[in-house]
Amino acid sequence: MAIALTDWRRGDAALLCVLGLLCLRSYEALIYLGPLVAACILWSMRDLRDGGTRLLLTVAALAFIGAAIISGVTIIDYWGHPHFAKVRSMSLEFWQNLQFTVPIAGIVICALIGLVRPGLLRGRLPIAIVAITSVALALTPWYRLLSDYSILYPPSQYLARQAAGVLLAALLVCLWLHAAWRNNTPRILAVLREPGVARRLVASTLVLFVAATIPDLVLTHLWTGYLDRIAALVNRGEGAIPTRTLPLAEWPDKLFTQDWSLPALSAVVSRTPGRAYVIADKDYLSNPPFDPACGTLPRLTGYGWGVGGQIMRGFHSR
Repeated sequence: MAIALTDWRRGDAALLCVLGLLCLRSYEALIYLGPLVAACILWSMRDLRDGGTRLLLTVAALAFIGAAIISGVTIIDYWGHPHFAKVRSMSLEFWQNLQFTVPIAGIVICALIGLVRPGLLRGRLPIAIVAITSVALALTPWYRLLSDYSILYPPSQYLARQAAGVLLAALLVCLWLHAAWRNNTPRILAVLREPGVARRLVASTLVLFVAATIPDLVLTHLWTGYLDRIAALVNRGEGAIPTRTLPLAEWPDKLFTQDWSLPALSAVVSRTPGRAYVIADKDYLSNPPFDPACGTLPRLTGYGWGVGGQIMRGFHSR
């Protein structure tokens, strides 16, 4: 979108062709991002006279439209799939990813202030809001100490990605409007173009970025320690290691522990896979380890269930 909204050169058009072709193999978000970018390209070339550049831009626009079609086919194919329906029904739960929602909340507050009272963007109020937001963002890893509902691990990341795609589309529309309204500019855009306000906006964005790196670094460090502890357990132990004997529900392991992943994780981090593994205590009835509705379990030829639930090699399953 940034390329499409600037003065055209043939190299820019060629780059858009490459990006469009890349998007043919991208995520389903292209079902709405693809037509948006294609429309912007076609709008921006309305006064272009260079035939070669126009041809490249037309190919780029068709590529983005093609990406949208491919995304649409994928979504239609899986629309009725139970797992897809479950994720779709939970779309509004993206707020659980606090590293996404906290900065968005601060930005939305500043945007509302700018829409209602653009002149306030020249003052210190937006700076104060961004400062508070940055502190709240930097402290997100420790919220789990206060509430178990402060989810920071993978179950909320794909929901936040859905919301981020919609947010990105809205930001791209705003970018388009900002470039298109050169005359009769709304007051908020006129204020944002003032050098002082623009500098503070860029500085605020940098502060938010720095604040966002703090939980990333902290969580990476805690995750590494968690893997080291699981590796130590399976490398020193033997057989099944029940989770009831481990402090996995305590800080910081409670950030990462998911019962269903522990056996596979044990095999991944072990120097001698199969000698020991961590396993949760389950009756395998109230919370089954595999939901057939989420896909098809492949035939595990050569494996079968033995006494006590142990997996034995050499038993050809029927």
